[in-house]
Order: sequence, then C-alpha cells, then structure tokens
Amino acid sequence: ETGDLVHSSPAVVDGVVYVGSVDDYLYALDAASGNLRWRYKTGGSVWTSPAVAEGVVYFGSDVYLYAVDADSGELRWRYETYEPGGSESSSPAVAEGVVYFGPYEYLYGYLYAVDTGSGELRWRYQADAFPPVVVEGVVYFGSYEYLYAVGAGGR
Repeated sequence: ETGDLVHSSPAVVDGVVYVGSVDDYLYALDAASGNLRWRYKTGGSVWTSPAVAEGVVYFGSDVYLYAVDADSGELRWRYETYEPGGSESSSPAVAEGVVYFGPYEYLYGYLYAVDTGSGELRWRYQADAFPPVVVEGVVYFGSYEYLYAVGAGGR
C-alpha cells in the first residue's frame, strides 16, 4: 500500500517492481513477495511510468527527471527543465546512453535528450512531447494532433 493513487504503469526488471505514486514516492518492491526494498521521496507526485536501464531507474516528478540507483534507491542525478508552465514529465525512454522525455507543457514544450551518465542536457526539440519511444535511432512521440519522428541525435 502506497497511501495514495498509483497512476503509472510499473516497470519490472530482475524481480523488482518499480512504480510511482501520488504520495511523492517511487517504490521498489520485490516482485515475488511484494515487500518494500526501498522508496525514494521526490518533490511532487510521480504520475509517470519509470524506465529501467543498466541499473538505473528514470522517472519524472514535477519539473524534474530523476535517475535513481535501481539497487539502493540513491539519487544519481536530477535534471530540472526550467520551462515555464511545465509540470509532470512524460514517461521516459532510454536508448544508447540517452534518456528522452518531455514535460507536459501548456505552451512551448520540448522533447529533452539527457545523458544517462552525467544528467546533462544533450539537446532539446521544441514540441510538446508525450511519452517517447526510441527505435533504431529515431525518437517517436505524440504532440496533440501530430506524431513526430526525430533522429536520436536531435534532427
């Protein structure tokens, strides 16, 4: 029990279920027993589905993208979008050392590409970006009435 709404879809990797809650936590639970392994407190509700890659859990809360160690729950880095009017980040996608996400903006949103190791911005593409998918070097995402296909290098 999280104590509040669980809105995101869980990610299950190596016998651990990762899921966010409106109670401001990301949870790591043992898939077999349901026992809590750890929980990470954020600055806001976790509405997004987490992505797990190479021992790191990526998820959005408020105007931040978080990278948390999958085993310990310790923060590796946090990226702030600084965009006015931004709120919850979309569910992230991870490919080849880059995590892609887009905060739900009301005006002038962006698709962000952030380095998985450093948490530094590689590039951003101007378009409101709902949850992206990366396939063969192309990032696909919806933005209201449009579907975008942007090269993983930002073009």
